[in-house]
Amino acid sequence: MKPDDVSTCKLCGGKGFIPQPPSDAYPTGSVRICQCVQRAQRRQRLAELMKISGLTPEAVAAWSFKTFHPEWAMADRAGQRHLEEIAALCQEYAREPKGWLVLSGPYGSGKSHLAYAVASACLRAEHAVYVSTVPDLLETLRRGYSQQADDSFERRYDAITRADLLVLDDLGAQSDTPWAAEKLYQIIDFRYRRRLPLMVTTNVNPFAPGERIDPRIHSRLMDGAHVPGGFSQVHLLTAGDYRQRTARRR
Repeated sequence: MKPDDVSTCKLCGGKGFIPQPPSDAYPTGSVRICQCVQRAQRRQRLAELMKISGLTPEAVAAWSFKTFHPEWAMADRAGQRHLEEIAALCQEYAREPKGWLVLSGPYGSGKSHLAYAVASACLRAEHAVYVSTVPDLLETLRRGYSQQADDSFERRYDAITRADLLVLDDLGAQSDTPWAAEKLYQIIDFRYRRRLPLMVTTNVNPFAPGERIDPRIHSRLMDGAHVPGGFSQVHLLTAGDYRQRTARRR
């Protein structure tokens, strides 16, 4: 059965493809996959990623740029302006996710809110997004080994690594067992080698990580971080506690 947006498509008449005239490369003509099929495929991938994460679009939508208030941060005006700049940068990234975006800051600095706001904006644009804390991501993969799981480890791993946008919250909070360290590295390296968009938040200062981030992962996160417009853009959130101040405002 064809998805509704394919069967009712006026552009291709429900065929799913559009005939193309003959050309030098294709003397007898060719066909082009219709946009309706591409949209249906994106929605299917998105639904699969939402199922794997256990989240719903409504739950992610609660975290938005509209509900982010830099002026509520426990900081002076300069610190609040810095947070405004970071929020604007995240909005720009959400409009066209390219390269990697890394937000580093202490607990409660607002980085998780911004990460989920980016994910929420991309979900509204029907991008296949996977968003999760790193510990939850690893637990989701582990559950794929269970015989009671709806889908296999391989299916989950493939869907997550190939998402249009992968958002990893709280890097460094995971238990670094050999299995966890290797799987996390493989996921990040997969996206690095293919230049796929990735957003990461962490409490660790990437410019002085110590031993809290795998050196292999750290090297990839910092690729271009010292160059304007580099592949990976790393930003430190220096404003005061955003979460506690926000909680008191509600």
